[in-house]
Amino acid sequence: MSQQSSGWMPTTPKASPPAVRLTHLSFGELELVLQRQYDDVILIDDADNFDGTNDYPTLTELESIILNRYPDRSVTCVGSIICVTHK
Repeated sequence: MSQQSSGWMPTTPKASPPAVRLTHLSFGELELVLQRQYDDVILIDDADNFDGTNDYPTLTELESIILNRYPDRSVTCVGSIICVTHK
């Protein structure tokens, strides 16, 4: 199948947006999931990025943010994955 007949067009990858503190914009997404009435399991990869640099909170700060707002949750970190579950 040719590129023309399939409608496929090559694209240039977009640059990743800069990291945003989780307490601002991206926490909104996490907050929406945490507010659900289901027993969601939330997995956040690249836990090693949560070291307090590059606008990431530390793992301790992340855990505090979540548990202060949602004390019925549990936050654990295994390897490079942060796991948020109901207690």
